[in-house]
Amino acid sequence: MRTRLVLSIVLGLGGQALAQGPDFEGLDLSTPTKKPAKGLVEVPAPPLPPPPDDFAEGPPVAALPPVRQGGRIDQDAYRTLHAALKERLDARLVSSELTVKAVETEKLGQKLGTIAARERLAEVLKAQVLVVLDAPAGKVEARLLASPAAPTSAEASLPIARGKKLTQEVARQLVDELLKKGESTLRPTPAVDLTAPSTPVAEGSDDSENVAAQAVGHRQEPARSSSLEAPRILVVVGAGPGFRSFTATSLNPVAPQSPPVMTALGVTLEVFPLRFVPSLAQGPLNDLWVEGFYRRNLVQATVDSAGASRTCAVADDEVLGRIGYRYALGASLPRLGIGAGVAWERTAFTCDVSTLNTGYGSTELHLKALQPILREALTIELSGGPRLLFSTRAAGRDTLAFSGELWLTGRPMSYLTVRAGARVTGTKLTTWPDGIALYDVRTFVGVEVGAAL
Repeated sequence: MRTRLVLSIVLGLGGQALAQGPDFEGLDLSTPTKKPAKGLVEVPAPPLPPPPDDFAEGPPVAALPPVRQGGRIDQDAYRTLHAALKERLDARLVSSELTVKAVETEKLGQKLGTIAARERLAEVLKAQVLVVLDAPAGKVEARLLASPAAPTSAEASLPIARGKKLTQEVARQLVDELLKKGESTLRPTPAVDLTAPSTPVAEGSDDSENVAAQAVGHRQEPARSSSLEAPRILVVVGAGPGFRSFTATSLNPVAPQSPPVMTALGVTLEVFPLRFVPSLAQGPLNDLWVEGFYRRNLVQATVDSAGASRTCAVADDEVLGRIGYRYALGASLPRLGIGAGVAWERTAFTCDVSTLNTGYGSTELHLKALQPILREALTIELSGGPRLLFSTRAAGRDTLAFSGELWLTGRPMSYLTVRAGARVTGTKLTTWPDGIALYDVRTFVGVEVGAAL
C-alpha cells in the first residue's frame, strides 16, 4: 500500500507538471551568436542608396591641380579641393596621386592651360570630364570641361581672406557651386530619337558605353574658340583709308597739301618669345612681346606750275619697332602693361621744285590695356602715350608729339586672325635751321587679316 501511494503521488505531480507546461521563466530565449569559422570574413550590409543630388555615377573625372610659377603644383590647395570633389564624385574621380604622377611624368606642369596637354592627361588618366583648379592670390577658382577641347561649361570662384589658407569649408562651397552649374555636364542625358525604333542592347556588351560616349560627344560639338591657345607669333596684313592733317607756315619751300583721304597698306608682326619656352609658357611673363609695324600711303604728288601739271613720286610711310609687356589681372579682367619703341615717319617728294619734305624720328612710350571679351577668341586693346622726338630737324625747339592705337582682334578659329582698328600720330615742331613751324596729324584706319601660330 505504501509503495502504490508514492507512485501515485509521483505520477500525479508529473501529470500536473505536464499539464501546466514547463516553466521558462528566467531563461535566455535569444538565438545564440555564432562566431564565424576561422578563415571566413563577414560581408557587411550593402550601403544605402546615394541621395538624389549625388554625382557618384557618370563618366570618369580628372581634377587638374593648381600650378605655380616654374611648373610646381600647389599641393596644399590641391589636397583640399580634391577632397571636396571626392566627397561628391566618389569613385568616378581619379585619385590625386595618379593625377600628380601623370602631370610630373608627362612634364605638363607649365602646359596644363593648353588643349594638347589636357588631351594627353585625359588620355593617360582615362578621364572624359576635366575640372581645372586654380588658387591665385586672394581667391580659388574651378572650371568644368566636358572634354579637353570643349569650352568651359561651368565656372565657380570664391574669395579667400588675405593671409588665410584655403579651408575645407570654402572648398566645399566652391565644389557645390561648380556642380550645381555643371549638372548637365556631369550627368549627361542622351537625347532620345522618338522616330527611330528602339534596339535592345545585350547585357554585358559595349554598346551601352558607346551610347554614353556618343551622348557626351554630341554635346561637345559647340565651337572651340573660347579654348584657343595664346599665340606665339601673330602676323597680319591689311588695308584701309589713311588721313593726314598738315599745316605749315612756309612759302619757300612749298608746303604740300594733303588729299582728304589716301589708300594705305599696313603689316604687323608680333612675337611672344617666352611662349616658346615650356617652363615659361604659362608663367606671369608670357605676355612679353616684340612687335614690328609698317604702314605706307599709296599717293603721288601733282605740281601745278605755269598753267601746266605734272606728277612725281612720293615716299609716305612709317616704320615702328616696339617691345612691351602686359600683366593679366585675371581670366576675365584686363591685362595692363607698358610698351616702348622707336618710330620713323617720312614724306619725301621726288619733284624738281623746292618742296617741304618731313621726317620724324621718335621714341614712343605707351600705356596699354587689353580686355578679353571671349578669352583669346575676342579682345579689345587700347594704348597711347607721348613721343619724344630725336630728329635733328627739331633740335633746340619746343616739340609736342603723341601716338595712340585702338584694335579689336578676333580669332574665329585656331590660326585665322582678323582685326580692325586705327593708329594715330601727332607731331608739332619748328624745323631747324629754317624755322618752319608745322603740325602734322596722321591716321591709319584698317582691317587686317592674318595668322596666329
